[in-house]
Amino acid sequence: MANSEIRQVAARLLCHLPEPDERRTAGALMCTANELGCRFGLPSAVERLPGWKEPSRAHDVGRWGARLASLASNLRAPVAHTILLEAAAFNLAVALFDTVVDDMPELLPPLAAALHPAVLAQCIDDANPRAIERTPVPDDLEIVVCLFGYVLASAGRRYRRHPATRAELLGLLRRMYESELGGSPDHSAAKILPVVWISRLAGAHHGSGTSGMFQKLAQFIARWDDAQDLREDWLRCRYNAYLTNSDGRWSPLRGVLVGTSRVVFAQRSLTSISDDLERSLIEVLTTAEACGRRRAAASFLADLIGRAA
Repeated sequence: MANSEIRQVAARLLCHLPEPDERRTAGALMCTANELGCRFGLPSAVERLPGWKEPSRAHDVGRWGARLASLASNLRAPVAHTILLEAAAFNLAVALFDTVVDDMPELLPPLAAALHPAVLAQCIDDANPRAIERTPVPDDLEIVVCLFGYVLASAGRRYRRHPATRAELLGLLRRMYESELGGSPDHSAAKILPVVWISRLAGAHHGSGTSGMFQKLAQFIARWDDAQDLREDWLRCRYNAYLTNSDGRWSPLRGVLVGTSRVVFAQRSLTSISDDLERSLIEVLTTAEACGRRRAAASFLADLIGRAA
């Protein structure tokens, strides 16, 4: 979608939301992002990767991960700081992995081997990053390995006495891995499940009201990103929810055809996407209301959407 169309959709969505209010968490989020940078040598550790030369990008991606975790209502000190740092590192790690998949496919095999689900399972079960770090990867990709290793080892220590939670975290990671690398027909999992995974880090257990809110939020964020990336995904034949038919199944040929239809019938396409995003946004706010997190969720969404307005 063109920038003018995105701004038009954003203005419609913002009618449902208050002004963003991050005052209660701003300090903690800033400290988390700064610690992430110090711990992993950011931004210099990522600046050689495509699209990561802007010094503030790594900081911002980490901060958004921490902010997602902060939406969980049960964060308490001193573990809260650890959870925010884990979420920040995980969000950055996933974003960097996406960069390799999309823009550095020639370097993907060694990274995929280092992050194979069996290796990740050993890392979280042993609460030690060595299982990941001993798999050789190109120098520019060591930061990705280090981030994943840190997150899994830290989560493994926190959930050492909770094998069911560790198993769920690993199950979600496997689904993300298979979705990202084309080993699963569920192409949406790679976009939706990272937010769900962060929610589990923050203690939003499956079946809880907070978990339901995060599920709806994950779906909205994925669709919002897809709306903004629609034209690029169409040109590059990449999965996009708005390039699939109603059954959600994906094929590059189908994506090209659906994308062409959206270009030809641009106004109809814009209206349908706006309607879909509005429905998704209202679902987030409804589930957030049910678990007492509407204010926090609305502020998060207002900040997210407002950046495109």
